[in-house]
Amino acid sequence: MKKSRLFTIQAFSTAILAIFLAGCESTKIEPELHSPTAIISVIGNSYIPWVQEEKDVSLKDTERKRNDGALNALINKLSGSENPEILTAKDRLDYADESFRQIVSEISGLEFIEKDSVVKNENYKLLSESIYNSLSVITKGSGYKDFTIIGAKKAKYLMESLGAKSAFILNFKFYKEKISEGRENQFLVGVVTMKVKFLDEKGHEIINKTYEERTPSRIKRYNSNYDKEAFVELFKEAIDNAIRKFAVEFMGSGIQAKESESYSEEKELSNQAVKLKLPAKKQADESLSVKNEQKNEEASPIDEVVDAKVEAAVTLVKKYKVSPEDAAKDMGAPLEKVLEALKKTEGE
Repeated sequence: MKKSRLFTIQAFSTAILAIFLAGCESTKIEPELHSPTAIISVIGNSYIPWVQEEKDVSLKDTERKRNDGALNALINKLSGSENPEILTAKDRLDYADESFRQIVSEISGLEFIEKDSVVKNENYKLLSESIYNSLSVITKGSGYKDFTIIGAKKAKYLMESLGAKSAFILNFKFYKEKISEGRENQFLVGVVTMKVKFLDEKGHEIINKTYEERTPSRIKRYNSNYDKEAFVELFKEAIDNAIRKFAVEFMGSGIQAKESESYSEEKELSNQAVKLKLPAKKQADESLSVKNEQKNEEASPIDEVVDAKVEAAVTLVKKYKVSPEDAAKDMGAPLEKVLEALKKTEGE
């Protein structure tokens, strides 16, 4: 009786897990349903604080505590008016805005309404901003308002006035972290977090996820001195990597109807949207077809989720030159399956 009950519990747990994972995997952004889309808000911190590691005994885990309070921000701003880390705050967000459009379009074919059509829209200019960050010192991308928190009705009204079928809200935070490799080897790296909110045409939030990336490059630090201008330049690559992670997870391997199509980079410009031309069906990119490789038996929901993650990892390796180890870790895919899939596509 005990064995039977245990088996039933295990089977039930497996079924629940499969349903949960399959549900997570089903949230995909599809160009034909969500284009054109609009970026309606891009915000970030005004200065770059240090990352501090502290041990939280109650949770038995290491949590990152970031000193980004309003008082510290104000002190830093007043004492660092010539500090490149502060002076380039808006530049970082403008770069992230442009990079997000370009990378997401290239990977998915999603159409973006031009920025000027958004920020110069009369209804956009009339809408009141979110008060969520009213006590914090934040920076907004050029022309943007802070819509960190926006109700469904307001979002729907705004999208209707823009002619958009969906919308993105992007929230970036930038940090600096010390790396020590012995007494004489002190370095500094940057840390980027990107919170992506994606709203459907009814204004409902269907994606809310945060990505974190460290800068692949680092600079030398001498005691408390380092080249601040060189340091802020490190963030661009980390921003791009965070955006690619998002795009591959929610679009690159998840658009079932587009798996056998390749997207050209030829763009058509209109006064409303930047469109990516979709050619007639061509032979599928082999790096995006690993999961359906000649299977004789129908895969379980769990297997399909794993295969999709492997597929996404392969895309990162082959298209963006990410190492197999990092790609597997980023996508949550088994490394051995990623290596096996890459071996099958060697020479292509």
